[in-house]
Amino acid sequence: MLCITRKIGETVIINDKIKVHVLEVKGKYAKLGFEFPDDTSVLRNELYERIRLENQNAAQSVNLIDKILK
Repeated sequence: MLCITRKIGETVIINDKIKVHVLEVKGKYAKLGFEFPDDTSVLRNELYERIRLENQNAAQSVNLIDKILK
C-alpha cells in the first residue's frame, strides 16, 4: 500500500488517467474528488464486497443445479 500526505487543493495522478483531489479535511475525515474516464468502474469497498459475495453465491447455486441435473 502506498501512503502519501497531501494538503487541501493538492492532487495525485494515477496511470495518467485518474486524478484524486484533496478537497477538504475535517477531523479524521478527508473529502476527496475523483476525475476518471467514463469507462472506469468505481465502487465503495463495502458495496464491491457485497456484489462479489452475491456473484460467488450465484455461481455456487448454478454449479449445484448443474450437478443435480446430471
